[in-house]
Amino acid sequence: MACSLTPSLAKEDFTGPAGDQVTLKLKGPATAGAEIVHLRYDQSELDVDPPFRFTIKKKLALLVVLVEASQPGALLQFIEVCGADEQVLDRFHYDPMNPARGYLVRGR
Repeated sequence: MACSLTPSLAKEDFTGPAGDQVTLKLKGPATAGAEIVHLRYDQSELDVDPPFRFTIKKKLALLVVLVEASQPGALLQFIEVCGADEQVLDRFHYDPMNPARGYLVRGR
């Protein structure tokens, strides 16, 4: 199964086919206890428990991911799960003072 989100060099962070369902997860070091705490897409709360999924809308919409880890500075990976494959969408160091990340997703 191919991944739906494609990195973009335009004003949005990612593009994808409208109607495709995207599954997301977070990976971090085993010692960091990293997890997704809250996920919103286009101002709507998504699943509160894994697997975290949303359907791409045919417009520009904001995806907000709130994460938590037990180790400040831990390197985390935000991942799209594509069947047996995975695509790393972003890598960042966990900052407890700024635990939310925002991504613009354009459905086409």
